[in-house]
Amino acid sequence: MEENNKKGKFKKRASAVTAALLVIALLLTGTYAYIALGQHDSNEAMGSGTKYDATLNEEYEPPTDWKVSDPAVSKKINVTNTGLTDGTYGDVYIRVQLREYMEIAPISYVYYDVNNDGTPDLYMTNPDGSYVIFDTQTDAQTAYPGHTVAELTDAVSGQTGWFVQTQAGDMNGQYGKYVIKEFTSGTAGSLVSGVTRATDADYGEEGHNGECDYTLHVWDENVTGYSDTELFLAYVKWTLGDDVITIDEWDGTSMAKWIIDTSSEDGWIYWGEALAPGVTTSNLLEAIQLIQQPDGTFYYVIHSDMEAVSYEELWSDLPDSLRAAWEAQESQVPEEPEVPEFGLFYSEGNKLYNEGTTSSPVNLTINLTSPVGAATERYFTTQAVDGSANYSTDTWALDPGATGASLTAETAKQVYKVSIPVGATGTAKLTVGSYTVTINVTDSQAASSSLNVGETFAESGVEWRVLAKEGNQALIIAEHVLFNQRVHNANTNWDTTVNWGGAELCKALNGNSSYSTTAAGEWYAGLDSAFKSKVVPTTIKTKKEFDGSSGDYITLADQKFFLLSEDEVYGTSAGGDTANNLYPGTTLFTDISSRKVTALSPSSTSWWLRSPRQSNFAAALVSSGGGAASTTVMTAYGVRPACIIDF
Repeated sequence: MEENNKKGKFKKRASAVTAALLVIALLLTGTYAYIALGQHDSNEAMGSGTKYDATLNEEYEPPTDWKVSDPAVSKKINVTNTGLTDGTYGDVYIRVQLREYMEIAPISYVYYDVNNDGTPDLYMTNPDGSYVIFDTQTDAQTAYPGHTVAELTDAVSGQTGWFVQTQAGDMNGQYGKYVIKEFTSGTAGSLVSGVTRATDADYGEEGHNGECDYTLHVWDENVTGYSDTELFLAYVKWTLGDDVITIDEWDGTSMAKWIIDTSSEDGWIYWGEALAPGVTTSNLLEAIQLIQQPDGTFYYVIHSDMEAVSYEELWSDLPDSLRAAWEAQESQVPEEPEVPEFGLFYSEGNKLYNEGTTSSPVNLTINLTSPVGAATERYFTTQAVDGSANYSTDTWALDPGATGASLTAETAKQVYKVSIPVGATGTAKLTVGSYTVTINVTDSQAASSSLNVGETFAESGVEWRVLAKEGNQALIIAEHVLFNQRVHNANTNWDTTVNWGGAELCKALNGNSSYSTTAAGEWYAGLDSAFKSKVVPTTIKTKKEFDGSSGDYITLADQKFFLLSEDEVYGTSAGGDTANNLYPGTTLFTDISSRKVTALSPSSTSWWLRSPRQSNFAAALVSSGGGAASTTVMTAYGVRPACIIDF
């Protein structure tokens, strides 16, 4: 669920942006959960010919279930000065407040009273605590003559059958368990007295809405909070970013860190220096985790208020120490920067294409097949040759030719995306200063040993990307997410019950007839025999459990198609080793851009990896933004089959 609400009034030379809403609702058993983001639109304000703009950014992977035993939910918050870098936009100063709301509705239970004596009945259990249940009345009475039996359904577990009432002297004693007939959720009550759930999303004065009245998160010197904030701390733990410090820890100079003002109860967190156009702060918040299960249905919200102002409009309640540091920063006369030489980087292989000099033209040719089913995207950036910063004063330009390709600026660090539409053919040319990148798009380009890493070809109706080459063999992966499918049909432990080798997705990708009706099984069946004959049966190794020691992995032989491992996508992962990587020492995905992917509708742009991650029932996932994520194996996310072929 996404909500976009527009602001009504602005200050002169300021853009006050009121921000992100995170909503988590869990029912009785934690089976149902969702996170929703509502970001109020950022707006520009102008004064004295200079414009100012800023946007609050939020990135997360919504969990399908949320309970105390779950790993932390990734919830990243940062801010970007989204003004243009052409000199028409100015620096802004940033501060953020975080507010919380939680309400809990108690659960009322109705128990079976078959005896109609006003007292719930006790029913027999096994030693492990599960109910003793029979399929028929006869079976129950035969097993326990003289006992009262009843046909019931337990509302919590869903178990149905003939239950046996306990008596004195039974094998597990007369103290059995009640059976829940039904349960209802009562009236929700706010965790903080006097605060109510917002129902009106319309803005009032200065962008105010009902969520702005939620409880302010305030901080003490240990960054743990106090007052009403303590009520929330009992349920939800926040993980702040690495660049978050308190004002007492701050050295008094302008710096690229978040500074928590612990000197007041206003709860403001300041970005420690002027934020220039095109620059993004580090993360203020990294993750949240449920640490105590509320007793009933509950609803939890984090609401963020962000203000961005120009230097001339600095807040009257700004701490004196911050004001002094920023005045010193503004009074500095910037030195003329030494212009470094820059190189062009292509995200597939992250190759530098000027060999350390800009004195002569540099040409690069990329061969792609005509995109199948979804647009094909490639990313480029300019960077100082010494690697110190992204830098270029030259204009980016794309001549799409007959391809219909488009050029889009992706981030502040001069990352540009070239998007080739479905069915396109022809030649497009990207120029940046002395660089020329020629992109040849050929109708149904076939596999060839002359193809380079990052280039594509079409086989069996699928667009394939070359990830690595060795001799006459290549590791390839589907250019797009082809379909959505869960990894396995149950949240079971990787190390004790199932692992990648036992997962239904692994079996379906390798033609196991028991899974022929799954999306992966149908895809495998649809591949033509000529392409299958090129696929080299491969031995792969996979981490056995998410927190296992190095070398604790399973080995699978004769794998035709598989998912990549976390080590193959990110390099050596936490707890990983080179055995999980078919090409150890080789960087298959060099940056976050190279891991982004388009999808065949209606598939997800987040895609599965075969590695366990963060818990015994979660698998690794590449998020839609190219970052590392994970979720339970029963969730359907995108699948990009990989394999090794002979050229």
